[in-house]
Amino acid sequence: MNEDVWERALKALNLGPRFYYDRVGSTNDVAQNKIAEGVPYLTLIVADEQYQGRGRRGRSWFTPQGAGLAFSVIFYPRPGGIRAENLNRANGLGALSVAQALRDNFSLPAEIKWPNDVLIQGQKVCGVLAESHWDGSMLRDLILGVGINVHPHAVLEKETLNFPATSLAKASGKEWERPLVLAKVLETMLDWVPKISSNSFLSAWENLLAFRCRAVQLIKEGKVVAEGNIAGLAEDGSLVLEKGSGNKEAFQVGEIHLRPVDRSIK
Repeated sequence: MNEDVWERALKALNLGPRFYYDRVGSTNDVAQNKIAEGVPYLTLIVADEQYQGRGRRGRSWFTPQGAGLAFSVIFYPRPGGIRAENLNRANGLGALSVAQALRDNFSLPAEIKWPNDVLIQGQKVCGVLAESHWDGSMLRDLILGVGINVHPHAVLEKETLNFPATSLAKASGKEWERPLVLAKVLETMLDWVPKISSNSFLSAWENLLAFRCRAVQLIKEGKVVAEGNIAGLAEDGSLVLEKGSGNKEAFQVGEIHLRPVDRSIK
């Protein structure tokens, strides 16, 4: 990686140290090692290629060389930022930062597939993985890992995907410089961090929800555990479904995933 190019793109941002790698297994794993070395708040890990990236429920996120963005940001609990009591909103922080940056800077109609995927016209362009570490009941740190498909060859073969995928280039018909995309996402993220406990943060996340007011299924271990229309978000970022009876129920981020219900299939 040409570090000078990336540094120029990020120079105006109030970040911690930046580490750039040509190839890593997982930027989150590198970040965890850096934490053990004592790196400060908002340290950034960026990889040109990632071959063992992780998604939720142990799924992999592969970033081919030069094709996308694979990066992790290190947070420590602090007043006016991420703390144990607002940790459930951390997935929203990553997804909201990406979706809003794509909308505001690249005119792409990005939406958030709860809790932490970003879609463009129903196809996945970004995944987020928040990993927290604890000392007993005390939150020690949070690593926010983000993968974004920038160029077309970032998208894997269809048979290896569990959800339709796209890239920024395919969705927009334009090629985008990865350092610029990273800078805009991080700029948006830094703006939202001090607001993560606010109503404005929750409203912004809620307003960008994909499939809002549409029927979805929540699936755990291959079984449908709930079905209803997306009504919004609870205070902690849980998804609120309105069921056929009119009752509403909140579901927390966990080992469940969301799928829209295709009512056209009889």
